[in-house]
Formats: sequence, C-alpha cells, structure tokens
Amino acid sequence: MTAHHIRYEIDSDGIATLTIDRPEKRNAMTYAMLGAFIDKVAEAGADDKVRVLIVTGSGGGFCAGTDLADLASVPGETRGLRGTARESGKWWPLVDCPKPVIGAIDGLLLQNRVLLTAAAEGRLALAEGAMVKHLVTENAIAAVEKAIAATGNPGLSRHNPLQRHYRDVLCGRVHTPQADMVLTAAGKAAFASAAKREQR
Repeated sequence: MTAHHIRYEIDSDGIATLTIDRPEKRNAMTYAMLGAFIDKVAEAGADDKVRVLIVTGSGGGFCAGTDLADLASVPGETRGLRGTARESGKWWPLVDCPKPVIGAIDGLLLQNRVLLTAAAEGRLALAEGAMVKHLVTENAIAAVEKAIAATGNPGLSRHNPLQRHYRDVLCGRVHTPQADMVLTAAGKAAFASAAKREQR
C-alpha cells in the first residue's frame, strides 16, 4: 500500500515493513507523509498479525528530516498534526509502538563493531587503518542522523543528548586522517594495483 510516499507491507511471517519512499528528496518528510507514517506505525502496533516492524527508507537513505519547502507552505496554526501532549503515540510513534521495531541504525553499528574488532585483533593490515577510521566515522554520523530523523525536531534540541552526540561524531571528520586524504590514497592504491596487473 502506498499513501503520501509511505509504503506499508506485511509478509506471511508477520514481518511488517514501513518504507519512506521519496528518494528524489532523500526521503524528506512532508506533513502528509508524517501523518501517514504515524498512522501506519499505530496500525502495525494494533495488528495482532504483526510480529515485528522494520522501518527503512528507499534509495539508499533513511530520512533527511522535514521537507522545508513543504513546511513553509503549511500555515503555523495548522501544524499541530501530532495532537496534544498527552497523545504520546503521535509524538513518539516508534517509541510507543508495542511491537519490536528494527531500523537501519543497528546495521551501521554492526558494521562498525565488525571493523573495529577486526582492526583490534590484527586481522586488517595497518595500511587499511585510515580507511577503517573513515568508514567507522561516517557510519557513526549516519547512525546518529537516522536517530535524529526518527525523533524529529526534538532531536536537535540542546536539551536532548542526541544533539550533543551528533556534534561529537561530526568531530570525527576533523581528526586526521581526513576523508579527502583517505579516499585519495585509496584511489591511488587502486590505480597502482591495476597498473601492476597490466604489466604482468
């Protein structure tokens, strides 16, 4: 089923998948999409056939947050989409969902754990250390961005630990080796390896 770029499907095993399907806008949420998203999370939570809910985004990204162009077109007095403060299911739909919710964040953290464990145990060459740092940093940033996107604007409040954590992980890009050096070195190494193969 598709409604306002929100796809909701349930397979025969009771696994529900909720997909934010607006890749041309990096899955940025309009108010209509947010309403459909909240409704589908509630539907999954109330459906006895659903055992688990997977939340994902299409096109290789999760959600860029609020569509600012749409926000500008919505009058301020009509922005109370999420209801009253007592309606926590509308403010925190994923938190209040009674079913287990699986997101892409776990996948990014698993990648980091595998990379860091392999590096710590000496299963990666020292020459690959810079690339490991780059990948772990970008995965950490992406994971926190997804958490912020899931929580909405409250995630960017200075009173929310996520906001501080986001600034912390962004600092990883500043520390050496930085991405431009890492990726340039990787590209040079790839070209050098290809040249050697051609000479054989």
